[in-house]
Amino acid sequence: MKNWKTNTIDLGDIQVGKKQTVVFQSLKPLTIILIQGKCGCITGKYNQKTNKLTVTYIPNAIPIHLRSGGEYKARKSLTLIYYDGRTEVLTVKANVKNILE
Repeated sequence: MKNWKTNTIDLGDIQVGKKQTVVFQSLKPLTIILIQGKCGCITGKYNQKTNKLTVTYIPNAIPIHLRSGGEYKARKSLTLIYYDGRTEVLTVKANVKNILE
């Protein structure tokens, strides 16, 4: 059963260290007991009144082995655990750049 309008949002080109906020819209009211990111750079908060999950992503510095290119492709995910024990993963993708534009 599909719970979200989309399970992946692509932010396109973004700047290292600059906070990005995106919203996932649920198709129905959900009871989420835990929202867990794989690292500290991505967090989420679900609003039961609006059925929206607001995700905040702050891209880290470019890894040393990728710095010569001045950018890297990031794919960060949040695991949602529902009241009934089911889990689901939502993903944020971006092309993280190290220069100001």
